Parts: sequence; structure tokens; C-alpha cells
Amino acid sequence: MEDGHHDRDAAAGPDPILTPAQAAVARIWADLLGIEPIEPGDRFSELGGTSLLAERMLIRVRAELGVPGTAGTMTDDPPLVTFVDRLEHERRARFVHRAPTTMVTLRNGLDPDAPDVLCVAGAGATAVGFLPLTGALDPATTVIGFQARGLESRGLPDWSVGGAARRHARSYLARRSAAPVVVVGHSFGGHIAGALAGVLRSRGVEVKGVVLLDTILDAGPGHSVADLATGRTETPSMTEQLRTHLRVATAGLVQRDLVAHRDAMWEQAVRVQNRHTPGPPADGTVVVVTDEHQAQAPLWSAALAGSGRVVRVGGDHNSVLHDTRNVGVVARLVAELMGASDLSDRSESDVHRP
Repeated sequence: MEDGHHDRDAAAGPDPILTPAQAAVARIWADLLGIEPIEPGDRFSELGGTSLLAERMLIRVRAELGVPGTAGTMTDDPPLVTFVDRLEHERRARFVHRAPTTMVTLRNGLDPDAPDVLCVAGAGATAVGFLPLTGALDPATTVIGFQARGLESRGLPDWSVGGAARRHARSYLARRSAAPVVVVGHSFGGHIAGALAGVLRSRGVEVKGVVLLDTILDAGPGHSVADLATGRTETPSMTEQLRTHLRVATAGLVQRDLVAHRDAMWEQAVRVQNRHTPGPPADGTVVVVTDEHQAQAPLWSAALAGSGRVVRVGGDHNSVLHDTRNVGVVARLVAELMGASDLSDRSESDVHRP
């Protein structure tokens, strides 16, 4: 049991059986409330959830499951099963009736002359996951998020890193003036962020820097990025491989339940990343590496070849998005780049521990 979590009375019996979607939401509730297991009839407020925690919970639900839950989703403090049913209903309506979009304005900054921060979400994740970083940045800063086409509404995802980068660049330049930018990418989104920075530079945009958050540079000979993410050591059966191929081929186009849709989009992005050959990082690139993927630090140091910087932080792969200490580290790095600090001669690894 993680520190800060509390078990229910052991006499209450075995953990209830939840659907995959209910289990995914229950994990979010347990993480925020410090109580587990979460049962089907539990209500968020009755477990100690405040309005502030409810807001954080809805942000994480959207970030991790791609469903834009609203205050209406929480009307009458629904039990877990009802809350998940409402999320499913909202997702299905949005998936069918909303035009596909990849660009999300996370905040309109107070200073139109300040550099914009462009944030690219990882595989199967929404741009809303960058809201904690948005809150940690100067309010003068406009923050724009990008996510995969087909994630929140029906659409064919991009099948190359370059294609996704060009799509994001078109969306950004169609709606914003060509202000200076800092580009941030998490996980697979880091590869797209690097390519996006190159596309924007080619179109006359001043890119002050690129920050990659726990992006995998090399999964190792004969390995997929999925092996690192899942800890998989055995080759899946032929039946499972065929099922995965079908999910990937129809990702973003076929309606599935909450978890199955997220997983299909994740698997599709993994395929794209596995066949992507990263180019040399741009000068001044900053790479943040967590403890979970510490083996990537020397690989990035070699790739940067003294023209960038590797920063080590504690925690797991997603902690760079929601852990307060790590988000603060990322916000400071972005602020340095926005201030045109010269990082080209700072290739040492900094270690930050929660």
C-alpha cells in the first residue's frame, strides 16, 4: 500500500468486481482521496472529496481517459457506477457529433507579447494533462495543448510523427500570430514536439527552446516502446496480436468503451513511435528524465552531444505532469527558455528528488 492510502476494514470482504472503465476511475479516486478499495456505490464527496479535489479529479479523468467531464457529471454526487455511466454517455455523444480537433487552448495569457508555450500530449493522453504545468507558469503566458486526432472525437489519427507535427503547426498558425514559442512534449509527444519545433522554425516562428518530458529515445534492440511501458517480457499470442492489429487499424474511427478507446489510441501511437527514427535534437533542447526511465539519461546525453541538457527527477513516467515538485522543475525550465537563457553549455545532469 502506498503511503497516505488507507485500507477499508478487512472484514468488508473481497474487492468488488468493476468494469475496466469503473476500475480506471476508481484508481483516480483512490489516488486523490487516499482510500481504497473504491466500491461501485461509493460517492466522491462521502469519501471526503472536496470541490477542489473534484476539480482535480475531473481534470485527471479527461487527461487519462479522454472524457471532458463537467460539473454536470457530478450532479447529485453520483455513485461511482452512475458517474462512469455519465462519462460514457458524454463520450459517445462527443465522439459522433463533434468535429475532430487536435488543438486545445489551456489558457489565454495576460500578455499578448509573451512567448506561447505549446504542449504536445503523449500516446493515448489528452492535452488537459498539462493543466498543472499551465497553472505553474506565469499567468501572462498563453498555453496551447495538442493531442492526437481521433482521441476525443471521430477522426483518422496521423500515422507519422512528421504528419502530426505539420497538422499541429497548421492549427496553431491558423489561429495565433507567429509569436515566439517554447515547445514541450511528454513521452511520445516529445518526438512530435521536436518535429513541431522544426516545422515552426521553417515557417518563420522563433522557437526559444524544446523541453522533452520522459521521452523514450531507444527501447533497446528488438524491443517495442510498449515493452518498457507495460513491462512485457513475452511475445503475445497470435490471437492477441491479431486483436491488437484490428484495434490499431480502427483506432479513432470505431466507438469503444472508455478504456478500450484510450488503449487503442495508445497502441496506434506506439506503432508510429516504433517506426520513427529521431533526428538530432535541436540545440538547447532540455530533456527531463524520471527515475522510472533513468536508463534513457545517458542515451539522451549522447544524442545531445553537449548542445542541450538532461535533467533528472524522481518519480514515475507521469509524475512530470502531476507531481507538484516535478511540475515546478518543468515550469522553471520553461521559464528559463522563455527568458532566452543560454543552455547550450549546460549539459550536466541535474537530479531533483521529491
